Amino acid sequence: MLRCPYCESPESTVLETRHHSDGLYRRRRCGYCRENYTTIEALQTLHRGRPKAKTHPDLPTPTPKRRTGPHRSNQQ
Repeated sequence: MLRCPYCESPESTVLETRHHSDGLYRRRRCGYCRENYTTIEALQTLHRGRPKAKTHPDLPTPTPKRRTGPHRSNQQ
């Protein structure tokens, strides 16, 4: 939870938002002591990797397909 750096109150209002390469700069005013302060909100990216296929527990698992063509003669 974000708190005022002067009085530790959790109540604040955003006066102005600026987009910057570092993230978002927000100018805030405390709802209790009325002091102004600036916060920098850095944008964070999450690396989730390659998406995985979803499986349904009620459906049977897929079976591998049989090879056809020239590879079939080698599978005896």
